[in-house]
Amino acid sequence: MTETAMKSSISPGRAKVVEQVVLSVQTAGLRKMAIASVDTDPASRTLAVQVAAVAAGSGRRTLLIDLADGGEGGHWHPGKSDAPVGKDAAGRGFDTLSAPDDEEGRAAFNNPSRISEALDGLLETYDLVLLHASGLITDGAWPVNPIAACAATEGVVMVLPVGEVPAQKLERSVALLEAAGARVVGTVIDDRGNPSLGDDMARGAERVFSFAPPIGRWLAKKLRGSDFLRTPIFQ
Repeated sequence: MTETAMKSSISPGRAKVVEQVVLSVQTAGLRKMAIASVDTDPASRTLAVQVAAVAAGSGRRTLLIDLADGGEGGHWHPGKSDAPVGKDAAGRGFDTLSAPDDEEGRAAFNNPSRISEALDGLLETYDLVLLHASGLITDGAWPVNPIAACAATEGVVMVLPVGEVPAQKLERSVALLEAAGARVVGTVIDDRGNPSLGDDMARGAERVFSFAPPIGRWLAKKLRGSDFLRTPIFQ
């Protein structure tokens, strides 16, 4: 999938957020970074995939390492002499690896220095290595230690859904990252609960034309299909 196709698959507001993350990473000169969330959250994986796709589309050789279950690519053991790199299944231009779910892998991911050396050695040909680390303090959800993996990067971007992360959990996550030597360099506010203007207008149209449902449905479909009106009201 080309960068243009990638942009067309998400709302204009979301595309701007992704582009800003990529631009910030490039401007700061970061090569190894992580996208993380406090709890297990599909939004962080979505953002990681979108950032990887836009970075790859801009000409940077990009690798996405998914530390959660279900990642693409072969299982990577930091410190081994090979990395079973795969291609993104959707053809978005970046390469993939996933965390191993075995004792040897867990031991390797408890050593940030070992991870960092592997990222700088075996995987040195990549312009951007992006680690996805959703659910930093979710007990039992990880095959490896995500905190240690984040500490091996040059910066961590946190994805925070509005109104869904208690302050204590956020503080605990940041404290664990800082204690491990990781650096939080930014946040992305995921305001998924706020409707887009198109959704609001579509619901209004369905109410107004309740006496003529076909007209209401037709108008609602048009409103929800507008790129401009799909942008969230608050971001």
